[in-house]
Amino acid sequence: MESPGETCRRLLDAIETLAIEEEAGVRHGDPATMVLTQHRAEPVIARLVELLGKPETRTHVLPALRPRLLAVQARRTASLQLLAARLEAIRARRNLLDTVRRRLGGLKAAYGAVEPTDCQTPAPHLHRCA
Repeated sequence: MESPGETCRRLLDAIETLAIEEEAGVRHGDPATMVLTQHRAEPVIARLVELLGKPETRTHVLPALRPRLLAVQARRTASLQLLAARLEAIRARRNLLDTVRRRLGGLKAAYGAVEPTDCQTPAPHLHRCA
């Protein structure tokens, strides 16, 4: 049977792997991977927190795992910051597209729809319709 310390180390191994997968999902813009990874991590994290909440584990195991826990937290923070930056870039592009659409709508209202004619060519100044 596994000791609480061994179980904590095994759970932390799994969390580290999931954090790497989540980071890859963020870097590749794959929201499905990010969501799936977070759902897979939830019960593992809950179990680790439960074990580390016990006095004997907190006293003997937590100090040894603390550097790894901090590294996972730093990785997750970096992933979330990258995700936030990507979302902000998407919002900015969407706002720009909305602005362009409004301006085009104003031009259409001011000038009406342009109907194509048989005389239109890529260089109309070089061609005269009869």
